[in-house]
Amino acid sequence: MVGSSSPRVQVMVGSSSRGFRLSMSMDDVYEERVTANSLLERLSQEEETWQSKGTAERWMEVLQTADLPNIQAAVSFVLSIPSSTGRMV
Repeated sequence: MVGSSSPRVQVMVGSSSRGFRLSMSMDDVYEERVTANSLLERLSQEEETWQSKGTAERWMEVLQTADLPNIQAAVSFVLSIPSSTGRMV
């Protein structure tokens, strides 16, 4: 529609001074999801090594193949979280 804006979602993690803010258009995210799903289906069927790759390696390949800025921002954030929740001494 002309003049309408797509719904946006904002996620804030951490304190306001040191937090991470992620703002995405839900319409754009949906379009990127459709693209990513078809790409993932093709990559997983074409590559023999796909199953042996780790999560980060798979996302790197997907994000290098297609322009998915909203998904890239979300994946970058999620993969930056340390896998250990234990205290460091």
